[in-house]
Amino acid sequence: MKRVVEFDLVTKSEPNQRFASTAGMFAKAARTKAQREAVRAVLRSSLGSPPPLHVVQVGDRFEPVGAVGMAVRNTIAVTLTRIAPGLLDAFENLPAALKAIVDEVAAWCGPKDNDPIYTWKAEQRKSEAGIYRVELAIVDKLTGADRVVRLAETRSAGVEAERRVKRAITKATKKPQRDGPCGCGATGLGLRGFHYPGASGCAKPTVRDLHAAAERLLVPPRDPGSEQAARELADCTTCAVRAPHPCKKRVPGRMVFGVHVARAIAAGLHVPDDDRAKVKPARALRGPRKLVPAARPAGQAVLPILAAWCALPWEQAPCASCDLVRRIGGDSLTEAARLAVQSRCPTCGGTGRAKGRVLTRAARYDGLDEPPTTITASVPAEHVQRYGSTVTLTRQKFTSGATGPCWVYATTDERTTT
Repeated sequence: MKRVVEFDLVTKSEPNQRFASTAGMFAKAARTKAQREAVRAVLRSSLGSPPPLHVVQVGDRFEPVGAVGMAVRNTIAVTLTRIAPGLLDAFENLPAALKAIVDEVAAWCGPKDNDPIYTWKAEQRKSEAGIYRVELAIVDKLTGADRVVRLAETRSAGVEAERRVKRAITKATKKPQRDGPCGCGATGLGLRGFHYPGASGCAKPTVRDLHAAAERLLVPPRDPGSEQAARELADCTTCAVRAPHPCKKRVPGRMVFGVHVARAIAAGLHVPDDDRAKVKPARALRGPRKLVPAARPAGQAVLPILAAWCALPWEQAPCASCDLVRRIGGDSLTEAARLAVQSRCPTCGGTGRAKGRVLTRAARYDGLDEPPTTITASVPAEHVQRYGSTVTLTRQKFTSGATGPCWVYATTDERTTT
């Protein structure tokens, strides 16, 4: 069975393209992607399903899998013909120009392009100027009617239109002979109508007019009912820009809807009054910027945002002198006697604790505008006999080299200064 499709596709000699730079590499990648997408669309729309990888041999015929017979591996012969105005080197440049097509055909069939199931062949033939096409022929063992699809050639018409426009511009801009007339038919210019093209009053179009006319010819007509921008409806007299090009922002003048006012009015748009003079300018800064403090009720003190700690009494180290007296006295020393000796101790000053504090973080009170004045802490079971089930800790200001300024919750008989 033979499947043939011919379609428009520009193929170039890839080894001769400049892709040593980053821009060249991106251009080559974009060109390869466009070629593969075009081939993929043609294969799916014109040829449908790819040839099967296995067929069933029934006598001299090869049927699809499912028929009664012996299954054999299919063979796929692919012939790629490049149709272009110029011919390439058949040894190196031609296979490189068709590489993207080979990859897409292999992806459409299934196996990789180096699979033994394929037989690749590259050919080329010359065409007229501006015509670039590719003919793809696929032949396999499957028995069936041949399918030949030749898509209409569309590129040459656009190329010929561009060439006609270029020839017209070249002919119009060609300098006349020094003593010859312009030929536009305008009278009253120069001596007996002899003048150069572009002179004041000359009826011959300038290069700018020709380019504008060419752009209008190449741009497809729009639906009259569709919405159009102001720059597409009228020329601008402020910056001398023709439709549909945008206005030049560097030209001074008020702009509305992305165009100058004169162009917007010519396009029929409603232009609001200029009220820029009524807008008050922004007030200049007066000195350095300052943070405004948060408002507080009258009489409320401003407390600093400090970290909070707890000095639990059962975690503090005892005074060495008081502890020595307790050990010497033993069980014969009553609690009243111990407190009396402790109150006269010159080392701890009556607190019964050594110098320094063991602090525990109270993170729940960090950053509060007004932390609580007192808190209640539960006492572990091993210290209940001495301190009771709970102790009341009072907030005090404390400063040390380790913590800096902070709040410390401690009993009222503790020293909180270092």
